[in-house]
Amino acid sequence: MIVLYWMTPDPVTVSEQDSLLSVWRSMREHGIRRLPVVRDGDQIVGLVGRTDLYRFITREEARGPEEGVRDRLERIRVAEAMTIAPATCEAGEPLEAASERMRTLKVGAFPVLHRGHLVGIISETDMLRALGELAWHDSGASRITIKVDGSAPPERTYELVDLCRRYGAALLAVLTHPVLADSATMTTLRLRGDRIDELVEALWHAGFDVVDRC
Repeated sequence: MIVLYWMTPDPVTVSEQDSLLSVWRSMREHGIRRLPVVRDGDQIVGLVGRTDLYRFITREEARGPEEGVRDRLERIRVAEAMTIAPATCEAGEPLEAASERMRTLKVGAFPVLHRGHLVGIISETDMLRALGELAWHDSGASRITIKVDGSAPPERTYELVDLCRRYGAALLAVLTHPVLADSATMTTLRLRGDRIDELVEALWHAGFDVVDRC
């Protein structure tokens, strides 16, 4: 999973000399929470978000008509409110790595760069959308979750994949995560095929602990 395929490309931007009123208008018009601040069209220098507006107006005023915020926001430049040199990620970066850095840095979004130029923005919402689309099944797919003991040899993974192949199941996605306070892991398979019930039965007979199937 690569950032490029989940980011919002060509995001709405502002310059350092724009007013916060223009930021407020853009956020309302496009339904967004953050805007990259750029120079020369695509050189990232900052990030301005809705919480930055709350230093100058209340949340209630931000939801109200323009007349209530125009005078204050019109006089303030973006440069006075933005986060300077925000953390960024690369378009070709693995989504998992970007998500972990976002969590560690406690930020809600990264401007996305390619060769130093702004090409997009990716937020926590985009990360959740990626996880949801990867993990959830559609009308033509099934999901099987298996608990795998931490001491299981690597060959068990090969056996799992081989069983899917033998029962004609096309693997669409494989997700794994540790079980809290346990050495085991949960492996979730999203797959499509006509013999899923037979596959589940075969998994049980092969000693796999199937904990969920939908």
